[in-house]
Amino acid sequence: MLRCLRIVPPWILNSCDLIRRIRNEFAHHLAYKRLDQLDDKWLRKLAPSVQEFNCAERNRAGYRALLAELIGFALLALHVYAEQATSLRAFIESSVGRRAFKEWAESGVSG
Repeated sequence: MLRCLRIVPPWILNSCDLIRRIRNEFAHHLAYKRLDQLDDKWLRKLAPSVQEFNCAERNRAGYRALLAELIGFALLALHVYAEQATSLRAFIESSVGRRAFKEWAESGVSG
């Protein structure tokens, strides 16, 4: 739903997906104890994903540091967008928001 409504930018959601996939790899392969045991297709995406948040070069950072940084950036970004979504919801639920939506819907404008 977040992707469809475009409330959160796709690169933030892509980072959350990468974090989830890495977590799932450990959940499905209980013998894995280190990040470097994961398939390279996930590890290659860490540095570019972190650089979506902060473009400083990170080629020398280890996988663990990259993942920790990505989790931190993603959590912070989601917190900011949660605050925005709360404000949007309050407006939509207000009489002003309902009136504006009704006027928009009755105008026949769809874009």
